Amino acid sequence: MGRLTAAVTLFLALLTSAAHAQTDSGQIIKRLQQHSLVAGRFTQTRELHGLSRPITSSGKFIFWRHHGLYWETLSPFYQATTFTDDELISWLSPRGPAAKAAPDDRVQRHVSRILLALFAADMSTIDKLFDSRWTVDEAGWSLELTPANAAVGKVIDRAWLRGEQQLRQLRIATRNGDVSTIRFEDVMAPAALEPSRCARFNRQATLRCPDPVAADQ
Repeated sequence: MGRLTAAVTLFLALLTSAAHAQTDSGQIIKRLQQHSLVAGRFTQTRELHGLSRPITSSGKFIFWRHHGLYWETLSPFYQATTFTDDELISWLSPRGPAAKAAPDDRVQRHVSRILLALFAADMSTIDKLFDSRWTVDEAGWSLELTPANAAVGKVIDRAWLRGEQQLRQLRIATRNGDVSTIRFEDVMAPAALEPSRCARFNRQATLRCPDPVAADQ
């Protein structure tokens, strides 16, 4: 009887813990979804298979819900890309025009789809692509993603996210042995964007900024 009681107690404790984690993860998702504009700085370290030293880059990013993710590398050299649901847009210089459309890259398309889903906290898309496991404690939260989609599994081995009020770190391990770690700093939800930044969310550079009052709607 003692063993049965202990087993039941453990089972109930596991159920309570799972329910608590589910509630906490729901609150985290809701918090991540509340802003239409999110901007900040990033530092990315890439450990490439076959290279002895990692490659480090840094820059700025802007996520604009329903429009995409603008990723601007400033060091060690300029490189900027806008990820949207429909395409990837490369920019030639900080104020220059977009580059000609490159041939479709299936690997890059998977990566861009994942990035957009992560920044949008779009769990319906993430759940289609990955099996997820949440960990929530006093220090913050973490999320481990294992590919559940065969096409994604051919490219990505596993991904890990960590954060508190905002996403702080993203780590992706690919099937070919590469590992990328991105750390986010000075993450904030601005009331509005500079007109030149809004223009970076379509290839024609004609997209206009939203009204500041409507930016978080």
